Amino acid sequence: MTESSFEKEKIAQKLAEIKANLPPHIVADNEQFDRLFSPLEENTQNLPQRFIEQAQYIRNMGKRLYWGERAHLSRSQNSRARKDTATLVALPLPNGGYPAEGEFPSTLGEFRSLEGPALAALLRLYELPHQDQAADARSTLSRYFSIPI
Repeated sequence: MTESSFEKEKIAQKLAEIKANLPPHIVADNEQFDRLFSPLEENTQNLPQRFIEQAQYIRNMGKRLYWGERAHLSRSQNSRARKDTATLVALPLPNGGYPAEGEFPSTLGEFRSLEGPALAALLRLYELPHQDQAADARSTLSRYFSIPI
């Protein structure tokens, strides 16, 4: 059942009459309660949205941790490369995927033999700053991939 506006006015009027007859300390306590309750009520109304935001934040953190772990394992493997025949492991791309076949050098020797365009392509692929000199690009990539040169 819905209340009519007349009934709501009547209730409000009765509440005002009751409030007018209350002792001052009770009125003060009631006003203090209203001041404290209003922000609490606002926060409570925002809880569902906050839970959604926190759940999304936790999912994003999980993805970042997973990406970081994969990158760490790849860098660890790459840091052990000493001979030209040593296998290199591609790091995950910034979007979470991996380079397509042939986009990442499979051995240390292949990495060392990369020239300007191939180095620039790797820099773009991993969203690293462009380098004008091949030696600078190779150095940037070797640090990023943990490849000893």
